[in-house]
Amino acid sequence: MPSPGVYPTSVPTALLDVRVRRIGGDFLLSRADRSYSLSDSAAFIWQQIDGRRDATEIAHRLAAEYEVATDAALADTLGVLHELTGLGLLGHAETQTGTGA
Repeated sequence: MPSPGVYPTSVPTALLDVRVRRIGGDFLLSRADRSYSLSDSAAFIWQQIDGRRDATEIAHRLAAEYEVATDAALADTLGVLHELTGLGLLGHAETQTGTGA
């Protein structure tokens, strides 16, 4: 189930003051005085964020990369995006598709 504020049509955008580092095998995001380590799949999701792709497109890419079902990839993508948003690392724009229901 989508987390509040993060939907399949949400277009995530990385905040400009987030720094990205790869140290050894770790993928780290830093903002202000805090750093966060991402799992491999969360790092893949982060790398797909370009301000144009919505969560569904990112999930399709995740499904192809990790050879998992699209529904599972979408659930994982929405969860990661929700968590990163809660940490203050992402913003979102909602696309206007469909009937708006």
